[in-house]
Amino acid sequence: MTWEDMYPRERLLIGKLMEGLIHVQTLSELVRCVEEFLASLIAADCMALCVSRPGPARGYDWLVARMLPAFFDRAPEWGGCDFVQDAVALHPNTVMRDEDMISREDLERNSMYRISHEMGMPLEQVMSIMLTVPGQTWHGGFTAYRTRPRPFSEREQGLLQYVARLLAITIQKCRMFLEGALHGGLFESLAREQNVALLVLSPPSEIIKETAPVSALVSKWFSPKECAPSGIPRELLETCASLVERSAAGTWVRENEEAGETLTVTFTPFTRADGPAYWQLKFQETHHPMLVTWLKKLTPKETQIAQLLLQGKSDKEIAALAGCEVGTVKKHLRSIYGKTETSGRAEFIAKALKKPE
Repeated sequence: MTWEDMYPRERLLIGKLMEGLIHVQTLSELVRCVEEFLASLIAADCMALCVSRPGPARGYDWLVARMLPAFFDRAPEWGGCDFVQDAVALHPNTVMRDEDMISREDLERNSMYRISHEMGMPLEQVMSIMLTVPGQTWHGGFTAYRTRPRPFSEREQGLLQYVARLLAITIQKCRMFLEGALHGGLFESLAREQNVALLVLSPPSEIIKETAPVSALVSKWFSPKECAPSGIPRELLETCASLVERSAAGTWVRENEEAGETLTVTFTPFTRADGPAYWQLKFQETHHPMLVTWLKKLTPKETQIAQLLLQGKSDKEIAALAGCEVGTVKKHLRSIYGKTETSGRAEFIAKALKKPE
């Protein structure tokens, strides 16, 4: 498959995929990028990306899109029946379809096939590739699945082959970025650029690295009783443990309505070279304009009128746009001023877009 052989839609999707991969820095971001563009390119119902672990036991860290992570938790049940790995390991960096790996009759008797049906996500068709980079001891894999019996075509095989080397290079980039971020100055500079606090955790609770603002935010948002001996809030450790089980990224949010602030913690797994995945916790504190806080106190109709008020509309104009009488508008405005503790139109507008002190 060459660029000239592709249809315009295929070129567009591959172009977007390439553009997206330029900005990818983590394997989770890679999976999201692949899901957005590659799934459409090869018409896959679900996909999985894996990266090998070091050591004699080997094994893989799995990241999935549109499928249950628990499927790979049952890998020990497959025993010697992983026909996909057996096939692609013999032909690294070459895309293979299930018809190249196993007969249909043997597929339907296979443990992987049976387990997928038991879990309610029948994996009827498979297309996979083992990804390697010269000089590296790790290897990865990308597998696309269909949940209905419609084989992947030779054309789709060629399209995946076209982007395979780029996928392998991007995995290597993600690994290098993580190692550099942890052991160099990238970690701190990334936190400063994004105006966030970062913490890297080795589950269940070992702190690998953190930026200075983490402790201040934890002290502000959590009481000492809420924290584990490691200093990390127990609620965050519990959230992380749950996400580790599902191999899924996630977020945790706490609101302080009185202060007009929100703390958002984003959890992202990082597959690394020398052991199980680390998890990055990104702490981001948001200060809301007073209007955001106020709107939580207002009724839907009062919210509509408040928004029109901020646009500089007169009572008459508000009445026309809100579909009510001028007298009703005045009644709503009195209620709005009372709930927001403002004396009238001028003070309301002046304070509405001001951040809390």
